[in-house]
Amino acid sequence: MLLFIVAVIVVRSFDLNDYKDEITAYVADRTGRTLAIDDDIEFSLFPWFAVETGGVSLSDDPAFGDRSFVTVDSLSARVRVWPLLKRNIQIGRVILDGINVNLGTDTDGRGNWTTLLETPAPEAPSAGAAEPGRPVINTLAVEGIELRNARILWHDRQGEVTHLARDLTLVTGPVNDDDPVELSLSLSLLDVATQASAAIELAAIAAVSPVIELSEIEAAIRLLDSRGQERAAATLGLDALALDAGVLRSGPAELAATFARPPVGPDRLELGARLLSFELDTETGSLVVNGLAASAGAVAASLNLSGVTMLSDPRLTGTVELRSETVAGLLEALGAGVPADLAPGGSAAASGGVAASARFDLGLASGTLVVERYTANLLGVEATGRAALAPDSGLSATIELAPFRPSEPLLALLGPRLPEAIDLRAISTASSSASLTRGAGSRGVNVTGLSITLDDARVEGRLSIDDLDAPTEIDGTLTATGLDNRLLGSLFGAWLPAPLVATNLGEFRLATSFVYEPASSTAAFAPLELTAYGLSGDGELTVAASGDALALSGRAALAEFSPRELLARFALPVPQTSDPTAFRSAEVAASFETTGSAGEFRDIAIELDDSRITGELDVSNFADPEYRFVLRADRIDADRYLPPRAAAGADAAPAAPPAAAAAVAGEKRLGDLRLASEPLTATNVTGSASVGSLRIGGMEFEQLSTDVAFGDGRAALSSVRTELYGGSFAGGLTIDATDAPSVVRLTGDLGDVAIEPLLTAMLGDASLSGTGNVDLDLAGSGETINDALASAAGQIGVAFTNGEIEGMNLGRRLCETVNSARGLPAPAGAPNATLYSVIRATATVSEGVASTSDIYAATGYLELTGRGGIRLVDQRIDTEHRASLTGSVPIAGCEDLNRTIANDPIPFNFTLKGSFPEIEVGLDISQLLQDWARREVRQGVRERVEDAILDRLLN
Repeated sequence: MLLFIVAVIVVRSFDLNDYKDEITAYVADRTGRTLAIDDDIEFSLFPWFAVETGGVSLSDDPAFGDRSFVTVDSLSARVRVWPLLKRNIQIGRVILDGINVNLGTDTDGRGNWTTLLETPAPEAPSAGAAEPGRPVINTLAVEGIELRNARILWHDRQGEVTHLARDLTLVTGPVNDDDPVELSLSLSLLDVATQASAAIELAAIAAVSPVIELSEIEAAIRLLDSRGQERAAATLGLDALALDAGVLRSGPAELAATFARPPVGPDRLELGARLLSFELDTETGSLVVNGLAASAGAVAASLNLSGVTMLSDPRLTGTVELRSETVAGLLEALGAGVPADLAPGGSAAASGGVAASARFDLGLASGTLVVERYTANLLGVEATGRAALAPDSGLSATIELAPFRPSEPLLALLGPRLPEAIDLRAISTASSSASLTRGAGSRGVNVTGLSITLDDARVEGRLSIDDLDAPTEIDGTLTATGLDNRLLGSLFGAWLPAPLVATNLGEFRLATSFVYEPASSTAAFAPLELTAYGLSGDGELTVAASGDALALSGRAALAEFSPRELLARFALPVPQTSDPTAFRSAEVAASFETTGSAGEFRDIAIELDDSRITGELDVSNFADPEYRFVLRADRIDADRYLPPRAAAGADAAPAAPPAAAAAVAGEKRLGDLRLASEPLTATNVTGSASVGSLRIGGMEFEQLSTDVAFGDGRAALSSVRTELYGGSFAGGLTIDATDAPSVVRLTGDLGDVAIEPLLTAMLGDASLSGTGNVDLDLAGSGETINDALASAAGQIGVAFTNGEIEGMNLGRRLCETVNSARGLPAPAGAPNATLYSVIRATATVSEGVASTSDIYAATGYLELTGRGGIRLVDQRIDTEHRASLTGSVPIAGCEDLNRTIANDPIPFNFTLKGSFPEIEVGLDISQLLQDWARREVRQGVRERVEDAILDRLLN
């Protein structure tokens, strides 16, 4: 009773709050940190010695700032008093609620808890403090320990919270000297950056005698994504985990896990793992792992693992092997589709399994991983390589596929993943190699030394991806060589025109640099070089996805090549040209921009033999194209590219006069050009063209320009303007080939043209010279221009000046006829031509014959009028004229005629028949002779009268 009274007095008079300063000073002396107790310390004595308080905090290492290392919202503990008198400690439930712990490391990797671990041990007690051999405590028993609402925050070196353990709860059963203790733990781990979390629950039985041991360990783990959806769940069962003489040993363990929508594999992946045991020597840090194996579906893996310096600088080395009895099992584990041939019961189902192995060296503290050599075998393909991962240098790896021939099982695996048109059976041998790097902290990857060999074809290059998770740019280089027609047809034949596949590819080389932007689905290739089919070109190309179609733009140029050789390579007929050197050389360049249905071609430059052509071209509606163009050429000799006259089917055209035929033997003239309907019905073209110098059908044109329209079986050259043979032409030409035969219409004004070279160019010979002006409006039909001339109808107006007509000398013929009639000698010889000062007429054309009634002509000694017709196609003339001598005929031997008409013009009639120069002149001089006789009679009478008068006067 006395003791009770004393205790009551002590409790009422003793206050632990009076000792807060001593407590905080003691902690500061021992740890260098500040202990703060904000709440009052309350205690009781009977029947328990109980202490309760709250607002407890311990400051952090000063090097880490002024935050708290640990805070406790409240704590309570009770100890029975009476058992203490017998050195028996009986503690009730120890409860800590609202614990917050801040952990982190500085820039040197030193943790903020290290100074607490370095606290010096307390001084040894004095000699009289306790009797040697007498225990201080007989027994220790704790009813239980509870940690509630605890949090552990992990800070990075900048002080930011990166990981958080929250809702941490630890509950133990009774804790006695020798009895095992049941405990349970639950917490939630949060990755602040990704907001992914893990919920962990653990139950075990702990014992500390004779060794520290956890047994019957059961754990459950749930992984959640940032939206709180479960991505993985696992259960772990571990028989025992014991620490004995510094060695931590485990018993058998099993893990079962389920993954939802993993990065690799099916939507739901189930994984199992087991462990026979492991041993960790806590003094040397050595680790040995025995019997570690895992499986996912039909895929199994086993590991041999050992470690060194695990507690200071942990490092693991070992080997890993992966195997699957069938390829189908591996594909199912990866969530990939299984081709029918590889599925159970398929033709290639029992084609062999999959095996892979690797040796590795993993530094846990340094974050380094080295895979010295890995090997994988899949359906006859062997892959080898190495890999290394380090925080300061990132990831590097190599891979090499040994030469192999695609097997039937491999073809069954790849077939569904390739377009149906690609036939890998054509490949006899294939191999590949590459190196991969990923810089520290980089989200991208670089692939260098990329090499793929398919028989004699080889592809080399590099590849860079800026962000593997969300790439914004992929760039690289690519070079391909050695491709032949066999591989071209097998791999790409379905997308290429048949002639390309069937024709000898020749030397092949493709080289380019490229950039691909996924956001815009755009790929740019620049520069782009290609050699194939004897051609060599370069340029730039941009490909952009536009709905279901592709938009192409860029520039292309073909180096000099021979069109003749190119046609021969493709077994196409080489044109028979008048000039055998035509089509020997060409160069082509253009800029382009196309969509799925239309295209624009700019800066076109074509060098063909001696000609240069530039311009622009627009194509709309590729399915039924319409073309619009502007073309400019410096000079074109079209006759070089036309068939020789004999090859053009000259028999179809009207026969030319002998002289003309001789003049044009072997050469095609304008009249021989065919009016083919096929080009007019097969194309729809509009545009304008100009050429500095053009030769076609033997004719020469300078500064020619015209608007062009082709389509629906019709063609029109409008606003034609050109300079030719010293003069000019303005007019137009239309061709209508909608019905056979084709109808041609020509309109225009020809001014101040030199007639002789024009006719020579058109017809092969010229019987007329001088300067001409022609107005015409003609229409005809037929298969050639000569056919059209033979059927022409319309109007023609001509005016020729200061020239000559070959094939007849009208003055000499007249003089010869008169002299013959008068019994005089023939006049002297003279050129077989008639000089004229003017010839003019207007004619109506019908069925190829120009008929006129107003011919007027004048020479130096006569004027004539006439009427008649000329057949246009061969210049056959049939006219009749009335002429008057107006001057002397400048030919020796015509003095008698000239004397007669000196002061009185004499009329006569004549006709012209035939084709130049074979002209028949029909002279009718009867009137002339009659007039002449009358003049002579009158002259004789006058003379006799004059004589009579004179006689009379004289006589």
